[in-house]
Amino acid sequence: MFNTDYLYFVVLQELCGGGVILQLVQNTLKLPEHDDPRLACVVDRLKSEVLSIVSPIMCRHYPHK
Repeated sequence: MFNTDYLYFVVLQELCGGGVILQLVQNTLKLPEHDDPRLACVVDRLKSEVLSIVSPIMCRHYPHK
């Protein structure tokens, strides 16, 4: 069985250290809006997927008070 705590630690360390994962997330969220509805849908879905992966990791280690 894979240790998810280790995975969270590695990803969090990478995010906080300004590594490749952080750059990928930032670049994805900076993608511009598009006039073409199909392309806009793809970009929105990609941004949503990135946030759905990163949010649980951040919430786990930085819970809201």
